[in-house]
Amino acid sequence: MKRKAMGWVVAGAVMLAVACQVSAQPSPGSDSGVAASGAESNVKATKAANRKLRRDVLRALAKTPGLNNERISVRANGGAVTLSGSVPVADQIQKAGDAARQVSGVSSLSNRITLRSYN
Repeated sequence: MKRKAMGWVVAGAVMLAVACQVSAQPSPGSDSGVAASGAESNVKATKAANRKLRRDVLRALAKTPGLNNERISVRANGGAVTLSGSVPVADQIQKAGDAARQVSGVSSLSNRITLRSYN
């Protein structure tokens, strides 16, 4: 009886060792190095898209007649754009928001521009 129990213990230990070794191996067709570089390239692509959207919004602000965009900053994150800074005339806040909304790729806008005189 002891011999039979000992056999089951050994068999269980062997199965456990094999299971641990198999789970530590990468699955066929997937390479952990490829996955890491894929994630890295995805992050780079996202950052590049955010930079492009930011530049596009800045360009649109610069082309907007009657808008002093010298003190306006733009942040873009996945289509969400935030305008901040200040303008000298109140109606320019609305002009900046309208110009940013017209840019392709802007999915939401947070307009945090304030009114400040530049004396």
